[in-house]
Amino acid sequence: MIAFVAFNFCCFAYSIFESTQIKESLTNSTDYMDSNWTAEKLHSSLKPFLYIVIAVIAVTQCVITWLSYQLFQEFGWKIYKKIGADPRTKSKQLPSIPTSARKDILRS
Repeated sequence: MIAFVAFNFCCFAYSIFESTQIKESLTNSTDYMDSNWTAEKLHSSLKPFLYIVIAVIAVTQCVITWLSYQLFQEFGWKIYKKIGADPRTKSKQLPSIPTSARKDILRS
């Protein structure tokens, strides 16, 4: 979940970076453009689409972050209810938990 949220955040950051880079690349490539188009005219026609991409990714980032938080709360509570803070419950559950996870549980 955390990796998915981080990946979506990186996509959001890239979309912001992309909008500034497109304007710069259009200005530098005026030699290759049709004479009817200028860099400013092309960028102004692309600008609404670039802002839509940024807005969609930002809204998606908020939704994914909220859903991940809800999942984290739900699964965290289920695990806590199952193992809990009771030492008797921990000792009953320990044989079914892999060795690497046992070390983490016993440390806490």
